[in-house]
Amino acid sequence: MSDKIIVFSHASDTIQASKLLTAAGVAVKVVSIPEVLSFECGVSLVISARNQTQTEEVLIDHGITPAGIYDY
Repeated sequence: MSDKIIVFSHASDTIQASKLLTAAGVAVKVVSIPEVLSFECGVSLVISARNQTQTEEVLIDHGITPAGIYDY
């Protein structure tokens, strides 16, 4: 199964999402946003695709909306 990259509009959302997902037991890695995605935030999260549903639920529960979720 592949990984997913989650991008946010603001670095503060990335940091908060990382903390929340880690607390929920989702392994996350903070990485620079690839140039092809070209978002201003500069950083993003990488998760295993098998954790996408759980990740989306955690983010929704805490009112965080990613700018996008892409194959990585």
